Amino acid sequence: MKKRFTSWIATALSVGMLATCMAGCGDGDNGGAAGGSGAGASGGGSASGDKPKIGIAMSTYDDQWISYLIDEMNVYAKENPDFEFSFTDAQNDINTQLGQVEQFIAEGCAAVICNPVETDSSAPIVDACNEANIPIISVNRPFANQDDATSYCGGDSKRSGEIVMENIAKIADYKGKVAVIAGEATHEAARLRTEGIQEVVDKYEGMEIVYLQNAKNWERAKAMALTEDLIQSGTEFDIVIGECDELAIGAILAMESANMKVGKDGILVGGIDGTPDGLQYMDEGKELIDVFQNATGQARGSMDAAMKAIKGEEVEKMNLIDYELITPDLSQKYQDLWANIT
Repeated sequence: MKKRFTSWIATALSVGMLATCMAGCGDGDNGGAAGGSGAGASGGGSASGDKPKIGIAMSTYDDQWISYLIDEMNVYAKENPDFEFSFTDAQNDINTQLGQVEQFIAEGCAAVICNPVETDSSAPIVDACNEANIPIISVNRPFANQDDATSYCGGDSKRSGEIVMENIAKIADYKGKVAVIAGEATHEAARLRTEGIQEVVDKYEGMEIVYLQNAKNWERAKAMALTEDLIQSGTEFDIVIGECDELAIGAILAMESANMKVGKDGILVGGIDGTPDGLQYMDEGKELIDVFQNATGQARGSMDAAMKAIKGEEVEKMNLIDYELITPDLSQKYQDLWANIT
């Protein structure tokens, strides 16, 4: 019987809330945890009071893929000078994020976009916006009470896990021992990507997951440390799946430091997100499968939803942006796409 691993979701709330958005919801001097207003926020100046204001509450500025999402949101903000935009950084603290959203509400923002720190503890954000009759849109990660929110714009995280595992399984001739370096345990995306990976592995008699650990904050360094532990444990494995490119890269670096061969003739590696760094490792033959997560589609979809809601237009409750399979022959196509984004 195959081993099944469960990714436990831990909810850890820090004490206190931090109000980080300056008066007017668009002041260019925002600092500290707030991260400041976006490049398109009234030219970085103070709020005029005449423009609808959109508060954008991000989980963290330190995540590599989230940084691409923020970059595209800033581009969008510059393209829409009739609106004001203010960005805050919760620094991966759900209580801080709730405080930032409450500050947006107090300052009269016309809509709020939120990339939740974690799904499980995010319901109060939706409740606060609904009580104030302000549209609330989630991006990249859903709320716990998503049905009560205005809209969600993001990918089907489970599908991304299925895509990467199915295509690595094909390369491995549907045999092998799989090590999974999963994302942050409290994140819905990590749980769903793991589910997708597990369901594919369960389809094939010759495959099993022999190792599954969560890397805090989806960090490359954490993935390196986990993979080093895996190697030192003596556990045999043929395949490594990183639930984002940073985790796949961390695993590759640890394996190379241990003089292990990585690639088609060694340990097979798959990742998710299709970032420029991930594609570089693909070009070097070290990452064989990747899955593109469309930062442009998610950024623009969520901001379009906020603007439609402000105008009283119909907004789709679920705006799913498809994940896309990347194989080595498609690497250049996605590198060119990123060049146009970044």
